[in-house]
Formats: sequence, C-alpha cells, structure tokens
Amino acid sequence: MVSDGSRSWLSGLPGFRSGKLWKKAVASAAYAFVALLLLATVTSSQPTAAAFFVGVLVLFLLATNSWGVRDRLPLLSSSRKVAVASGWAIFALLLMTVLVVSAAVSGQLIPTGTAAPPPNLFHRSVADVTSPTATPRASPIATASPTPLNTATATVTPTPTPTPSPSPTASSSPTPTAATVTGFGATDADWNGHHTAASSDSGLAPGCCYNPDPTLPLLNGQVGYKYVVVEHQNGRVLRYQVDLHPHTTIDEAKAIALAEFPPDTSVLWFTVKDTCADMEIQSRTLGKALSAPAIGDPQGQALVELYTAQPSGSAVYDAQNINEGIVMIDSNPTAASAPAC
Repeated sequence: MVSDGSRSWLSGLPGFRSGKLWKKAVASAAYAFVALLLLATVTSSQPTAAAFFVGVLVLFLLATNSWGVRDRLPLLSSSRKVAVASGWAIFALLLMTVLVVSAAVSGQLIPTGTAAPPPNLFHRSVADVTSPTATPRASPIATASPTPLNTATATVTPTPTPTPSPSPTASSSPTPTAATVTGFGATDADWNGHHTAASSDSGLAPGCCYNPDPTLPLLNGQVGYKYVVVEHQNGRVLRYQVDLHPHTTIDEAKAIALAEFPPDTSVLWFTVKDTCADMEIQSRTLGKALSAPAIGDPQGQALVELYTAQPSGSAVYDAQNINEGIVMIDSNPTAASAPAC
C-alpha cells in the first residue's frame, strides 16, 4: 500500500500527475529502464555516458517542471523570455562542461596510442644479435695482409727473414674478442638497441616493458609485452619476466629461454619442482660480460624459472601450458641448492 507521502512525491513526476493507471504503468517502466541504463554506465566505469544520462534526466525534469523545480529557479521561473533563454543557455553550458570533463577523465582511464609491433620484430632482433659476431672474424684476415710487406724487406737481408714467423700468432690474438650480449646480461644500450620499449604514453614505468605483442594476454588492460618487470642493475639487464603464449610446452619454453643467452650457453641441470621448473645455465661469453666486481658473475651462470601463472596470481606447473618465465642472475651448482619456486 502506498503511503500519502509517497503518493504526493510521485504525483510530481510526469505520468503520475494525471492519476491514470495506464500512464503510471508506462511511466514506471520508462523510469526503471532509465535507472538501469544509468546504473550500467556507472558500474562499467564510463563517466562520459553516465554524465550524458544524468544531463538528459535533469533536462527532462526541468522541461516537464517535475515537482515544480523549474518554478524555483531564478532565471527559468522568470516571466521575461530573455531571462528564461539565459537560464537554459547556462544549463546547456554546464551540461557541456560536465561532458568535456568526464570525457577527459575517461581518456586517462583508457590508454590509447599503443601501436602493434611489426610482425617480423623477433626475427629482426635475432638478425641483429648474430650480425656483430661476424665482424670480428674479418679483422684477423685483414691483419694478415701486412706480412707480405715484411717478407719483401726480408729478401734484401737474409737474417731478418725469421721475424715474420710471429705474425700468425699476432694475428690470432684478436680472436678472443667477446661477442656482443644482447639478451640477458646485456648493457642497457645493447638491450635497448635490440628491443622495442613501451611507448612513453602507455602509462607504464620507463624501462619496464619491451617488445609489445598483441597476441599475448593484456597487461594492465592494454597490449601485452614479451618482456616485463625488466630490472636494470649496474648498467646491465640482470632480471626480467618473459611472457609466453598459452599452451607453450615445457620443451618449447626451454628453447625460448636458451635463446636469451649467447650461443656458447650450456645447461648445467634441469629439475621440476612442485609449482615450477628450474634450469641453471652457464656461458663463458656471459661470464666475461658479467665479471665486473659490481656484478660478480665471472662464471656466467643464470637461473631460469618456468611456470604456469593462474588468474588468481598463484603459480602451478603444467608441462603443456607454460605461460611465464623468469630469468635472473643466480649461481646454483646443483638443483638442491636452487631457491624454492
């Protein structure tokens, strides 16, 4: 049963003022529909749409003079047409201002401008990794060219002729030049030169995420990245997370992880634990790059942890669905000495 207070309150709304039952039914359905739309826009974090519906609702209440609200406003209740027109103009200006502000807020909530990477991004980076190693091999061949000059001078005086013999040993000295490390353990400059950083307008921390990939799961509501939580320490990249496509097998994940290291990398051990699989690797090239006292890894060892991340944030081990891996600097002679997952 509707009380007198509720009846007097409803009588101020269009559809209830005439007292006719069919008008009340139509008005009730219309008001319920508008309320559901307004609730949907608010709960879906769409401030522009919510502001629009509120503005239309207020405009409707003013136009129909619900509860006599228009008679209580200074300009709209005036008998002068100029004053009434000014009141409506002020209301329209306020409505536009609210819409502009809400649109600006929604633009900050929804990141834009994230461009998809070129499809051959990974293959291009592999080519760049291999190209520096080819150039040092050409330098010993070039150093061999001066030897005929020495032999020419040696023909004038027979005694200096034995001196060209050390030249092959001198030409062999440049061979130990270390290959450029572009993956794990790379300098910040080499890493940035072989990876595509997240754009400055992505809203992500600078230097945290690299190689955007729209085929990977979303990161904070925007395009996914192959490399996330990248840590730069002492001028080098010494820890990061690799996001993999769903249903990557453990063998495929191990191959992807090994591609992060120089070609001379070997696996010291591999073991499966309760919620992850651990793999310890070693590389002489990596050891030379990380032998500085500030880093202290002359043996060139690193730990790779592979697992299956769950939507809840926990991790399990599924050999047929490895979707994340962590690469970090860590020396563990045996699997028993490795940290827990």
